[in-house]
Amino acid sequence: MRKPKKIAGFCKVDTDKSVGVLEYLVVLEEFRGIGYGGELIEWALSKFAELGIHDIDVKVADGNKAVTLYEKYGFKMNAHILRLSR
Repeated sequence: MRKPKKIAGFCKVDTDKSVGVLEYLVVLEEFRGIGYGGELIEWALSKFAELGIHDIDVKVADGNKAVTLYEKYGFKMNAHILRLSR
């Protein structure tokens, strides 16, 4: 994989008691589809494993194509959140 000369993306993880939270995983559009998202997920999963965390949550907006990437790593749909804005 070609290493970019600029930041291709980033990932932020946190914990909520015994649950890992993948808060952000962002890859710039020009770097999508070539493995950077997978590298970031693998990094996040390794950090959670170091902490002994086995349950991990990630929120994804409806229609986000990244759902297929998360599913590749074993994430499954757990809930739908509906919002009413007035």
